[in-house]
Amino acid sequence: LLLILSISPQIKRQLDTPKGRVFNGLEFYSDDYSIYVSNIFQGQRGRWTLLDKHTSEPHQGTIIHDEYLLWGKFTSLFHVDPITSYHLARFTFGFLLLIVLYLFLIEIFPNFPKFPNSPNIIKRKLAFFLITFSTGFIIVKNSPTGLNFDFHMNWLTEMDVFYRFVALPHYLLGNIFFLGALICFLNYLRPPNSLNSLIFGSACALLLALIHPVALVSLLALLGIYIVFITVIKIITIITVKNFSSLFS
Repeated sequence: LLLILSISPQIKRQLDTPKGRVFNGLEFYSDDYSIYVSNIFQGQRGRWTLLDKHTSEPHQGTIIHDEYLLWGKFTSLFHVDPITSYHLARFTFGFLLLIVLYLFLIEIFPNFPKFPNSPNIIKRKLAFFLITFSTGFIIVKNSPTGLNFDFHMNWLTEMDVFYRFVALPHYLLGNIFFLGALICFLNYLRPPNSLNSLIFGSACALLLALIHPVALVSLLALLGIYIVFITVIKIITIITVKNFSSLFS
């Protein structure tokens, strides 16, 4: 329901477009938007590397943001135009992100079969609700038309409840692989240290590096802090147990 409400302005604008006019599908980030739609268009035309159609300078194709090109190849199978394909990517990746997000929360707050009403289930649902619907503090401004309600950093799509899961497709896809890598690496760091988890986690990290490289830095930093924290806890636990045992030896 949230995704439908979030994407509904584009549907309404498309339906309200007068005859003889074309709705270009723009919602935010106009400079970026035209490039991403161009990338989808190139994929639908059969290219495997991307060209910057916004410059006349000669250059070679690149695989940067190839996810748009591949999405264009997929949507071309159903004869979907590039603009509609772009918004379908926002909706599809947003839906997948919500699923992966809940799987991540299951990893943090695991199920206990013998306790179907355990506090972890309540914590998981509360965390999912807060991640989905929370936003910044409201700012009330006076305007010629009356009171205007805004929030801090309103230029950041992730701060807006109705843009958070239908933002730029590569942001959404990057977050999917970010959480996927976290889930896999957390599984690997716990007994029995499954090698498959390490392999899948590494694959997610590689795809994250190709799609949204900046997020890879956050992922590595987060994992590094987690490993250091767990190591310190283990050392403290071992020392405490040894000291406690020596009292009774």
